[in-house]
Amino acid sequence: MFRIGGIQELPARRLSDPTTVPQGTILTTIKGSLPFLASFLPADLHLHQRIDADRLKIIGEAKPGWAPSFFRRSHLDVITPLSRTPLLAQALATGDACVGHDGDIINGLPLQQRVYPVRNSADAMVGVIVVARNLNEVVRHGPWQDLYRRLGQEMVEEVVAMARHETRSLPPMLPGDAMIAVDSDGRIVLADPMATNLARLLGIRDLLEGADFNDRFDSGTWRVLEMNPLYAEQELIWGHTTILVRLVPLRETAVLVLRDVTELRHKDQQLAVKSAIIQEVHHRVKNNLQAMVSLLRLQARRTKNSEAQTVLAESISRVNSIALVHEYLSQQAVEVVDLNELASNILSAALQSMIGPETAITTTLHSHGTILFPSAAATSVALVLNELLQNVTKHAFAGRTTGHIDVTLQRQSEGLMIEVADDGVGLPADFDPHTSANLGWRIIVTLVQDDLRGKLIIGKPDLGTVIRILMPDPEGVPGVT
Repeated sequence: MFRIGGIQELPARRLSDPTTVPQGTILTTIKGSLPFLASFLPADLHLHQRIDADRLKIIGEAKPGWAPSFFRRSHLDVITPLSRTPLLAQALATGDACVGHDGDIINGLPLQQRVYPVRNSADAMVGVIVVARNLNEVVRHGPWQDLYRRLGQEMVEEVVAMARHETRSLPPMLPGDAMIAVDSDGRIVLADPMATNLARLLGIRDLLEGADFNDRFDSGTWRVLEMNPLYAEQELIWGHTTILVRLVPLRETAVLVLRDVTELRHKDQQLAVKSAIIQEVHHRVKNNLQAMVSLLRLQARRTKNSEAQTVLAESISRVNSIALVHEYLSQQAVEVVDLNELASNILSAALQSMIGPETAITTTLHSHGTILFPSAAATSVALVLNELLQNVTKHAFAGRTTGHIDVTLQRQSEGLMIEVADDGVGLPADFDPHTSANLGWRIIVTLVQDDLRGKLIIGKPDLGTVIRILMPDPEGVPGVT
């Protein structure tokens, strides 16, 4: 039983009634672990998939992160006949790992090759992993050579075996990661030089090998992050230092990969603080805008001038459009806005504030997928849409009590298209938005041309009016989901 840090029990290594995992998923899971294995061993790895009785295809590969590679080019999608690779054929025929080319020189490096068969859930041979290790790297481990070789073999075999039960892959190792191996009692049996350096960083001067892991790393606080049948992950907070510890259980041993993530956690904290500040700023802006609306409404109620009341009502609507964007940002804590959600809110506000109870004006929003826009551009879009709706509700249905407004948002190849169509009385034949004295139209033209870099198209069908705005995607748009 491993008792490492905050982990008292590890998940069972095998499921009692394993779910049948599709063959493609097994191979994909193994492929995901190749970068970890390539750095841990270190070695070149190729994952071959059996495509028929006599051919294999390389579907995954990984090179050692900090050791010389045997291969100068990629071998992905290379198809090899089994008749030309007797070592691979042997592994598939026997179902056992086998060794070949021990000591052969490939590109100036002494090769040690080991082949591991891959089975599907029905125990059929569906592929192999070929591990090409540099003998110089093997010898470099000195007195730990046999132990390290055994750990490497068990690690590959566990990855292959667990892929039939567990769809997670091992996260890759990074340069600077330390490695410690402990036995079933938690005693350190192997610590690489990076682990020794990391221990010294924490103030541990005593020898690691032979000591109990928990005794050596006993002055920090442990926090378990994740546990699954393939690996467990936790953090050790030691003073101002944070160490990420990933534990991979093998047969009678466990491999611990340790990484100093102090700077990363510090940046995470800074980002969290900045995010909280930005959210608070949006919240305060939203509150200030609501205060402005309240003041304008108070002024509108106190004035007797009908023209002034109309101007104040239009100003209230514009401020509300800006407030809707800040409301979205303060709740979502994001830098982009979903224009479909924003347009829906503006339409609801239009029905409540611009259309009187004596009229029956209906609206429909047509959207095509999620449309994300940066908040700065979204504010301009909200103002334009609000002005268009103001003009429609104010002028299109003069002398009528019924009508319909269609709003369409659609991302096209050249950018975003916004269309507002009504079945009202239509615009005058000589209408020109560039020369109109209406403040709303001047706002629309200025925002569309100068801020959104778009163009305004006015259609005058037999019934009503169609206003179409075409604009390019602003920089920083994350795209459509």
